[in-house]
Amino acid sequence: MTARLFFTETPRAPHLFRIWQQLQACRELPQVDRWLAQVFRAEKRFGKKDRQWYADAVFAALRLGPLVLSAEYQSQDLKGNWDELRELSAERLFFWLSLERADSEETRFPEEKARLDALKQGKSLVSWGLPPFFAPMLERRQTLSQWSPAETETFLARQNVKAPLWLRVNRPAEMEAARRELQEHGIIWTEEDAAWKVEEARNLQSLECLERGILEIQDYASQRIGAAIDVTHEPLVWDCCAGGGGKTLQIASRLQGRGLVFASDVRSYKLDEVKRRAERAGLASVWTLPWNGEAWNAMPREWQKNGGVDAILIDAPCSGTGTWRRSPDSKYRCDAHELSALQALQIGLFQKVLPVLKKGGQLIYATCSWLPEENEDVIAAALKAHPGLHLETQQLCGNPVADADTMFYAVLRNHS
Repeated sequence: MTARLFFTETPRAPHLFRIWQQLQACRELPQVDRWLAQVFRAEKRFGKKDRQWYADAVFAALRLGPLVLSAEYQSQDLKGNWDELRELSAERLFFWLSLERADSEETRFPEEKARLDALKQGKSLVSWGLPPFFAPMLERRQTLSQWSPAETETFLARQNVKAPLWLRVNRPAEMEAARRELQEHGIIWTEEDAAWKVEEARNLQSLECLERGILEIQDYASQRIGAAIDVTHEPLVWDCCAGGGGKTLQIASRLQGRGLVFASDVRSYKLDEVKRRAERAGLASVWTLPWNGEAWNAMPREWQKNGGVDAILIDAPCSGTGTWRRSPDSKYRCDAHELSALQALQIGLFQKVLPVLKKGGQLIYATCSWLPEENEDVIAAALKAHPGLHLETQQLCGNPVADADTMFYAVLRNHS
């Protein structure tokens, strides 16, 4: 007996189609996780399992959209973008996604199944659900990072699988208590380079070790960036694009009470989140510092007394291509115009922050992007514009080497 099609031959299908049609009505693709949260708040009848099923279906559509478009239209001229995807009916979209999940013995639709399988075996970007726009960038990445064919395939295949959850220990003295609590709650995890990868979890957010700030949720690749900051002395560190403060807290935890970490973000509400998380974790060395993103007219008093800051982390605004596993919708918002604007912003940040960096000080530039245009190209431009900067190392971390997001960081030293 042939199994029913997963997305279309289910009582949930009409609701799924309606949710997708609501998303199609958005000319500009929103941040889909937040958008779905709003939809589910209005849909009181959906239980927890229903909400998870619909969310997984929507994200499957976003992950494999270009593949579905190629199967439906059999055209070489497709861009695989949101404008094209929003024109495809929900019924046809989820029909193809159902076939993609079906085994090779699906006999009711042999022609369509064969067409889809042929596309997937072609190993083009489309076969992995990525728009052709990214092909030259991926070729450059393969060369720059010296990826083997197997590493490239791993990188692409993981784009269609949500990244696992990683934890970081905020308070090493209480690490054993955190391990015991995870074991008591049936949570399975592995430890790699001091990062904890959660393999299986139930009600993770209810854990006391997270509530008390003993552990923090932070991706493996992000942890590698925070670990690059030099904390051997008692430094003043400025995290100038701190966001919610994940790396800020990591740096403060590594300082163990020595030195200070100043967290800034142009979004003031983010600093409230940093304060809350720092207090929960018991990290008194975290100070929040409002900054409008422009050059400083006068340094804060603590910096003046120190002759500037000892280290700066620029966790730059970027395309987010390295987080496609969590936010596949972002690949539909990335185009040449956006990349050009982001690159100008990224290069400009160096000029704005360097005047407050001490001679001999360390500067870490980081993005959650794998695109060379936002990484190696930005570093090359910064070195050309600022001869006093010297590059010590630069690298991609995370996927494909580790089962995580993909991020980039460069370590530079100020010799001027």
